[in-house]
Amino acid sequence: MADLAERCRLVASTCAATRIRQAARAVSQHYDAVMRRSGLVRTQFTVLVASTLGGPEGVPMSALARVLVLDRTSLTRTLAPLEKAGLVRTTRGPSDSRVRLVKITAAGSRRLARALDLWEEAQASFQARAGADWPETHQRLGRVVQALTA
Repeated sequence: MADLAERCRLVASTCAATRIRQAARAVSQHYDAVMRRSGLVRTQFTVLVASTLGGPEGVPMSALARVLVLDRTSLTRTLAPLEKAGLVRTTRGPSDSRVRLVKITAAGSRRLARALDLWEEAQASFQARAGADWPETHQRLGRVVQALTA
């Protein structure tokens, strides 16, 4: 059993998945506490941001799922309340009807603008707590995501 306990200590002290999940929960709770006032949950906020960056023609659902590192089922579940609220709409691609495009609506853009004010508040508070090396940590995490999703 000593060997088992030692191996478990190794997991507790070095496991990337455990530490990243802990960090993700803590960071999510921090942002959620501030962003709650926007009426959007964090995943909905990120969908609106990514849809805006996709441009006025819309972004294919497959590309949106890839950028957000979501499977299509999770993305579809996230889109449903946004579409019902009139914040996004999905349409068929003009050249390929199998492609579904996600477009932010005018109402979605207005909601996003209000939410961005709250995001800026949450971001500033997070960065103050995360420390001066946060930009480097953010870049390292981006490289990890890219390496694991490529």
